[in-house]
Amino acid sequence: MRIWLFLTIAFVLNACSSAEPTVKLDKPIAYPTISQSLTVPPQNPYISAIHSGAFQKPGELEPAVEFWRKTYAVWHRSEVAFHDDRYLDVIYEVMVLPSYVDESLTSEQKEMINQRRDFWKAQLSVLESKLLYNMPLDANDRQMIAKLESSGRKLNSILNGAAERVRWQRGTRERFKHGLEISHRYDRQFRKIFRDAGLPEDLAYLPHVESSFQPTARSSAGAVGMWQFTKAAANRFMPAGHRPARNSLTGHRPTHSRLTGHRRVDQKPTGHRLADIRIDQRLDPFASAIGAARYLSYAYGKLGDWPTAITSYNHGISGMKRAQDQVGRDFVRIVEAYDGPAFGFASRNYYAQFLAAREIASNPTQYFSEGLQYEPPLVSSQYMAVE
Repeated sequence: MRIWLFLTIAFVLNACSSAEPTVKLDKPIAYPTISQSLTVPPQNPYISAIHSGAFQKPGELEPAVEFWRKTYAVWHRSEVAFHDDRYLDVIYEVMVLPSYVDESLTSEQKEMINQRRDFWKAQLSVLESKLLYNMPLDANDRQMIAKLESSGRKLNSILNGAAERVRWQRGTRERFKHGLEISHRYDRQFRKIFRDAGLPEDLAYLPHVESSFQPTARSSAGAVGMWQFTKAAANRFMPAGHRPARNSLTGHRPTHSRLTGHRRVDQKPTGHRLADIRIDQRLDPFASAIGAARYLSYAYGKLGDWPTAITSYNHGISGMKRAQDQVGRDFVRIVEAYDGPAFGFASRNYYAQFLAAREIASNPTQYFSEGLQYEPPLVSSQYMAVE
């Protein structure tokens, strides 16, 4: 029965590989032979921690940070990386989607990506079966083994369950670059907000991860705005008395309705009574930035370090407190070992994404040598400080 199952999988692989889309390797790799890879003890090149201001980058996080640097600044939206969702330095290939690729994928493009993901899942399943039953290996198997072992980890530890960890990630270079250009409009005031709160100014880079600095961004979880506040978090942390001098989206000055007390936006006369419009403060970048400063200050006080506090922006303070209680306060240990509810790929990688975004935004010309067209910074008359 096992031999029959193996032959069936091999037949499916041949069918899958008969019509491969255009691909490119992440980078050239000199593959060692099996005998070489078994005799050379694996070494982890990521052993030292880097301190850069308030935000420590443990060496173990460098593969993830490098992965997100590539996602943000190297891979275009037409490129899709197939990788291990735990070991982000294991990238099987980068596929280039044919024809035009918009911000959103078409159903045909999604199907192409899913088929290629299934191809890699099957490849890994067959390799695992071959090694389990001591079956002969071909040249492709040996290359796959070399790729897996090049991460510095033992083959058994990384191959076990690898087929179920295949994930794909589109590049976001165009989106991130546009976010950099928009961020110049807000950076000065955002930094002042965090500085006045006694927090590291570089927290102003967080919207690169949350929304690419899109003021009207909305998530499937109900988060809104550049800083992606939910209603509950906004009610708790955002300033109730904030009234921007100009609406951040329309440029008009908001006024208060005498009847309802709600804000409304002045509009050109239409011959009808002006309608009262409730303004969602989450759409105001400055009110949201103040809320983010209040939240992060509170989270840091509860959790005690910036990696965990920043991750709580995605996973919640109580969730990260449970992680600390279960596996300890070592953040790397939390990322590697914590298996709590909803602590999935996004939460595990949130701090690494922030570090990557911060590195790129701190030195954008290194990553975007073609140049950027920054939006002009806002002047003081376009926003109002909170009392």
